[in-house]
Amino acid sequence: MSLVNLSREELLVEFDLQILPEDQKEKAWQLIFDIFQTRILDFILSQLAEEEKEIFLKTLIEDEDRSEIFVQEKVPDIEAKLEELIKEIKKELLTDFKKAKRNKSDV
Repeated sequence: MSLVNLSREELLVEFDLQILPEDQKEKAWQLIFDIFQTRILDFILSQLAEEEKEIFLKTLIEDEDRSEIFVQEKVPDIEAKLEELIKEIKKELLTDFKKAKRNKSDV
């Protein structure tokens, strides 16, 4: 969704993954992107009424631009809410990456 702009290079730098070989960078990016995409979609669905969820999902498949307009109409301050969610996800992922690096260096 374009409500959210996730830059591959910015996130790889932010998570200190830019030094990885290209194939590992691509795998890391795909994992990061999937996490963001899943959490964002879950959040949006949690903000909609049951009948709105069906409409949103159908619209998302058919016309992503219309789905964004739909969400903006149905969820007050969605951009600000998604911005906060993205900050939260980044913080969680940074913590997880740091923990994984520490555990790897302990081995």
